[in-house]
Amino acid sequence: MQQPNVPNYTLVTTLGDSGAGKTTLARAMARLFAERGVASAPRLVRQGAYDAEVFELRWGPSRVYQHVDFASDAGRHALFGSAGFSAVIMAISAVDGILDGTRQSLELARAAGIGAVVVALTKCDLLEDVEILELVEVEVRDLFASVGLGGHQGPTIVRCVGMHTGDRRAAQAIDALFSALEPLFY
Repeated sequence: MQQPNVPNYTLVTTLGDSGAGKTTLARAMARLFAERGVASAPRLVRQGAYDAEVFELRWGPSRVYQHVDFASDAGRHALFGSAGFSAVIMAISAVDGILDGTRQSLELARAAGIGAVVVALTKCDLLEDVEILELVEVEVRDLFASVGLGGHQGPTIVRCVGMHTGDRRAAQAIDALFSALEPLFY
């Protein structure tokens, strides 16, 4: 990914298992910020055999956040180590919980030297039982501790709902994700 020539540039990707809602989340973020007039529309970028959707979010003249959503797990893994990512949004489906690819993605982030990881617990609106959500959050914190990420308090976990519909709950969840990410950019 080509980095813009601005002093405060942050490159972020979304990781997680297939079906965890990575692309839905990335598109909801792009849509929300485009509606607010602060982000570009997603564009398709091809690097070798791999495709990615990229959008940029500008905070004034000197800050740019660029989000990359790889179209396939193979593409994400092939490009991850050389792209210079600053942070990761880890998408974990509340319905499925921790899967094999979740651990692999976290280990990949750690191996690439990325300690800035925020969890988007996706598909929360598909569960009616709050206790299940709480159990998934405990599993997530345990997993992060086992791979040495998240510090002594564990990762920031944001419950995401309404990503398909773009309703106000989705906007609130996306705003919470960015509030959690912003301190990691410095």
